[in-house]
Amino acid sequence: MCKIIIKRKKKKDIFEVILVDFLSDDYNLESLVDQYKNLDIKIIKVNDNFSRGKGLNIGIKNAKYSNLFLCDADMYFTGRDIFENAYKELSNNKVFFPICFTLIEPTHQIGYWREKGYGLSFVTKKDLGDYELSEYNTFGKEDNDIWGFFNEKNKCARYRVKNYYHQWHPDSKTFKNKNYALSDYSRVKIYTNVHENKFLEKMKEKFNKYYIVNNLELNVNYAIILYSESVLNKLYEFKNNYLKSRDFKIYILNCSNINIVQNISNYSLSFRKDIHVVESVDKIDI
Repeated sequence: MCKIIIKRKKKKDIFEVILVDFLSDDYNLESLVDQYKNLDIKIIKVNDNFSRGKGLNIGIKNAKYSNLFLCDADMYFTGRDIFENAYKELSNNKVFFPICFTLIEPTHQIGYWREKGYGLSFVTKKDLGDYELSEYNTFGKEDNDIWGFFNEKNKCARYRVKNYYHQWHPDSKTFKNKNYALSDYSRVKIYTNVHENKFLEKMKEKFNKYYIVNNLELNVNYAIILYSESVLNKLYEFKNNYLKSRDFKIYILNCSNINIVQNISNYSLSFRKDIHVVESVDKIDI
């Protein structure tokens, strides 16, 4: 990517390249500093499991300029179109989510326009404010989160950009997920909003075949929660956006004898059918 950036760089372009490295061992990143001396390259080492959202957040916090390009290493540019369009949209106070052409086989001859991919964006620090990208422990969804955040504010600009490509690599979820903390992508997750250690230990003991998570990540098929209207709203939105064709079971621990049936009456029938009220974790059979 550094070689491509140099070819497209003009004198007016003042920027730095920040590489957040989760202790990768397939390439000597330090050699890039010597190889591309006319680029301002900053390498940040992170001794932790990979998380794309975490890497981007670290890069943002260490960036010295206000205009940001949140980018992946597998992108390829054969022209300046992507940058000229970004300058235009940022100057119009927009957050730019360009549509790339995705190459789907190793010879890079065949592909398609990636209309539903929101992973790469141009944004200013001012527009980001206190927003931080979601730091999930498995592959996917942080890009949808940031798109949703700015789309609700009517801040997004999005269209196809020529000479802007996503390079081919193996598309399996196993390949993409192998360096995350929750690396087994086939393993189903249970979401919970309870943080008490005693409760979590009991959950892990009873449901030891599942990942227990406190974020609504991809591959969540069950939720065990204490009643909360805001949490139910999030689960409702999550199901509609990500689980339309999959089963999703929600277990509400009724520790306070709340009239939960009345409280959930405003949700759709299909969503209410997913909800089960139980007295304790022991009563849950997954």
